[in-house]
Parts: sequence; C-alpha cells; structure tokens
Amino acid sequence: MGEISLKEHGPHVDSRDRPDKAKVSVRLTIPSLNKQVVLERTVKDPNRPKITPSDPEALKVLSYIARHPEFALSRREIIKYVISIPGDRSSEIQELLKLSSVGQLRAVLQRIANSKERELVPLERERSITRDRLLEALQISDLTAKSILEAVNARRALLGLAPIETLTATISLRDGLDTTTPHAEAQRVSKTQAAEATQQLTAILDNLSNSEIKAQCDDIIRQLSDLVGSPIVANRVRRQELLNLALSLVEGEYCPVCDTSWKPDELKQKIEDKLRLLDSIVTKRKELESRIAPITRLLSNVTSLVESVEHHGTGFKPVQNLPQLSKFRRQLAQSISALSDFVPVERAIEALKEVQIVPPEIRIEIEEFTKLLSRVPEPSKQDISRDYLTLGQERLSQTRA
Repeated sequence: MGEISLKEHGPHVDSRDRPDKAKVSVRLTIPSLNKQVVLERTVKDPNRPKITPSDPEALKVLSYIARHPEFALSRREIIKYVISIPGDRSSEIQELLKLSSVGQLRAVLQRIANSKERELVPLERERSITRDRLLEALQISDLTAKSILEAVNARRALLGLAPIETLTATISLRDGLDTTTPHAEAQRVSKTQAAEATQQLTAILDNLSNSEIKAQCDDIIRQLSDLVGSPIVANRVRRQELLNLALSLVEGEYCPVCDTSWKPDELKQKIEDKLRLLDSIVTKRKELESRIAPITRLLSNVTSLVESVEHHGTGFKPVQNLPQLSKFRRQLAQSISALSDFVPVERAIEALKEVQIVPPEIRIEIEEFTKLLSRVPEPSKQDISRDYLTLGQERLSQTRA
C-alpha cells in the first residue's frame, strides 16, 4: 500500500534475521510447452527468482511475460492499483501498460497546440479589423453579397455604369470605371473619406490616452512585474520537457538529471510540484493575455487608421508626407509585437507604458493635415461615388486576401 516495499518492511515478519526464509512460490502451467514451472522468490533477493526447471524454452516464455506484465495480473496486483495513492494511480497504470510515453507525447502535442493557438490570435485580429474596414468603406452593417451589391450598384448608377449582377471571387467594384475617368483625376485626394479617417483617428487617440485605458494598463503592468526575471516564464516549454523526462526516468535513489541522492517518492513529488508551478504560470499568462488582447486590438485599429490617413496624403499634388504619423505607426507595430509575444515580459511592460502616451507632434501633424484638407474643393456626387468604389475595391481585395 503506497510506500510499503519488501526491502524496507518485509524482513521483520517472522524471519527478521533470515530473509532467505521469507519466501513465496507459485506453480505455473505453460500449455504451449505442456509443462509446469515453479517460481520461488525470497525477501533476501526478490529480484532474482529461482526457476525450476530452468530450461531455455520455459525461460523464454517467462521472459516475455516479465516484459509484458499486463498479461499476467493477479488479483493481488489488481488490488494494488485500486488501493494505490490517487495521485500515483494514473502513472502506475500507464507504466504497467507501457503508456507512459503516450502521456509525454500528449503533453508535447498540447504545448504545440497552445503555441499555434497563440499564433492564430494576431491573424484573427487582423482578419476582424480588415472586415470592419470593409464594412466602414461600403457603409453597410451586414457583410453579405446582397448588401454589398445594393450599396455598390447605387453608386455605379450615379456614374452611368452597369450594375454588377453577381459578386464573384474575381469581380471588381470598379469595373468600367477606368474607361470613364481620366487617369489624373483618379489620383486626386478623396476629401470626404480623408476627413472621416482623420476624425476617427483623432477620436481613437483620445480613447487611447483616457483614464480607463491608463488604469487597465497600469493594473496589467503591476501583474506582469511579478513575473519579471522569472526563468520559468521565459523557458516554460523547455523546463516542462525536462521535468517530464526526468519524472519518467526516476527509478532508483538518485536524480536522473544531477545524480543527487533522493528517496524516489520525494523526488517525484518535488518534480510534480515544479510542474504544477509551471501550470500555474501558464494559467496566469493566459489570464493576462486575455486582458492584453483588447488593448492590442485597439492599437491595431489605431495603426489601421494611421495607414488610411497616410494613404490619403498620397492623393495630394504634390504628395503630402506625414513623417510623424509614419514614425508613430512603426512604434505601434513594435508595441503590438511585444504584447503579442508576451516574453520577454520587460518588453511587454515597456510597450504598455508607451501606448498610453500620444506624442504631441502627432496631434500637431493631424491638425495641419486637417487644415490642408479643408482647402480641397467639395466633391460632387460623382466624385464621391468614384472614391467610394475605389476605396471599396481596395478594402474588398484586402478582405479576400
């Protein structure tokens, strides 16, 4: 039961000083050989039983059974697994059925699955943002072929273009537009859309620097600070692999990694405690990542709007460059990367501090761009429709990709 062993607890029974007298024998019948074999074991040397007769054929059969104990379970052995310590029962049965490697493989596959799941997060975020930008450009609320065609064909009618009957994978919303629009005019700035993008960017920057976002970031920073410098966080996967391997190799009284003398059960308990600590770190990381996700999404939306404003700047003659916004966009990309990667934790903390600060030169450049935009002539309905189809096709291509 649990900690009891022949070596430590058997010698005191009747034959304390004569462990060779404490013995048990069993008579086995081997039908394939049409013979019987007697096995005798003593407390003095339990690992080397006496086999009579010890002919090669009988030894071969017994050797096979020794390698596959699952084929020769006695009632007593079954009871052993029933009354074993609950925490050990799973590993003991896996070892009996030679399934310990399956448990290790499952753990490895689970870590791979978790890793790939984390890689999917930024991709899902990008897809969601791209879809929202398409809805915004087409000014619709439901992304279906019917709603897209209704909105697009209304603009095409204003330009005297034939309606699109079916939204196929290769259809262009601008089909026929290039033949009716001079090239030079197609390159001009879209005042309406540029103004909307600028207003949205200003609003989201105000949201980024408000007290609620600051409080969220500060709280996450405090929790992340508890993980700074912990090698467990940085090397979790490798440590889990090492500990799982060590746990599977624990047999004698020495650690399989450092050869330090240990009682096997104490060593196993210590390794399992470390694995539980790793599991708690994983749980905390998932919790923090779920709290960081809305902030990362907000930063992605800011990046998207900055790119949009920069794009509208290229519609001016000459092109209106926005160096401060470009620099800010690159900084946001680095912050998004740091928060998505999570480790090193110090880098994620620094990113959370930086995102709360909108450099004043950014707002100055936006104000100057807005003033420049106000001097652009008001567009006609046809101009607005051309811009609508052009931007809509650009966003549709991004969504398809």
